Amino acid sequence: MSVNSSISPLGTQPSAAGAAGDVTPPAAATNTAPALQAREPAAVTGWRDLPSDVLGLLLKDLITQVRSPSAAPAERFEALLTLQQLGGIAKQEKAVFQTFLANNQLDLGVLRKEILDTSRPEWKSNAAAIAAQHDTLMKDFSVTREALASSKSSGLPLALPESCEGVHLCFREISLSEPISQLISGLEGKTVKVDATNIGRDRFVAEVLPVLEKLPASCKLILDAAENGLTAPDLDRLTSVMSRRPFFYRLDLSSNPLPDGGNYPQSFASLFRHAGPLTHLYLAGTGFDKEAVFALKRSFAEARLLERLDLRNNLLDEEAAIALINTILPDESDVSELPRLDALRAVRLGGNPYTGEEAVRDAKSQMEERWMTLIGKGHSQSPDDYIAFNGDVRELFEIYGPANDPMTLANIRLYDNRAASNRL
Repeated sequence: MSVNSSISPLGTQPSAAGAAGDVTPPAAATNTAPALQAREPAAVTGWRDLPSDVLGLLLKDLITQVRSPSAAPAERFEALLTLQQLGGIAKQEKAVFQTFLANNQLDLGVLRKEILDTSRPEWKSNAAAIAAQHDTLMKDFSVTREALASSKSSGLPLALPESCEGVHLCFREISLSEPISQLISGLEGKTVKVDATNIGRDRFVAEVLPVLEKLPASCKLILDAAENGLTAPDLDRLTSVMSRRPFFYRLDLSSNPLPDGGNYPQSFASLFRHAGPLTHLYLAGTGFDKEAVFALKRSFAEARLLERLDLRNNLLDEEAAIALINTILPDESDVSELPRLDALRAVRLGGNPYTGEEAVRDAKSQMEERWMTLIGKGHSQSPDDYIAFNGDVRELFEIYGPANDPMTLANIRLYDNRAASNRL
């Protein structure tokens, strides 16, 4: 039995061992596109009726695939998801499942972390390719967006140029339909921009979340979901998808009331914990506050490839802004933190209500000193690897309060232009 050819994830409900705190997307709201409804967690018929010996063979095959060092990380991850979900479904055979885990000394949570760790070099390469292909992708996004709009208005069959590396799905211009469903399933290896800005919460839940579940795992996803009225439970649903589909490279959730409802500090923490390959995260105007910062203490380090974090116009007072800087601070004794700090390029804190700007700048200076100390230790411990790091402490934090003076306004324009230049 080959896991690659015959086994795929059985449902959307993640295992607690691998994605604690995740919430499975609910049933979709009614829409006009029955081809792709948001999936409900449901028992898969037939699996519970498997004889114990057959179930044992299946589990053994999955475990072999998950542990295989020769298999691609993505294939191992898919097998792990199947194993986790089978464990959730086969409750009547729980003893068999637990016995197999024990006999194989298998901790699914530890194994998940190990598989995702092996994925990081590929994620980093993909992120670099996205940045290098910026101009090409912008052209491809324009071409494919026009083709989709033309097909919708004319009723002619949808056809995209095969040469396009990027595909732009703008949900202000299209809706979920059978042609879109067919298109999505054939986007292997493409950079896909799902533009769901200002389409409303109901459409986001009913159309966009199912699209994210259906995109091929080899895609590189850019998701714009600003201004939709999304709340903490919706963020939980999105991070649940991220825990199972680690292909989110850029994510914009700006201007959503994310603290409304639910346990929003933990929702923000889960977002960072499941960041995976995420390099750009936009959370401006989302109500991000002190409680959210404190919840990030252990989760922020999981966003190891994060380059740009936009937290402008939120609710960070002086204490919260300093706490955020301290959360990002490197551990001076842990040289392994250098790659995470080396990836980070900008943390935008402008427009937050901190009154003691000098205290915030002092905390920033202390971080820069600790970063330099860590770089020095990295150089002394492993001089050959030192070239992997830039060896400089860049201007990470953009700190400015409300002001009308020309110099501050000029700096704000500089920051805005710099940020806009690398958007896709």
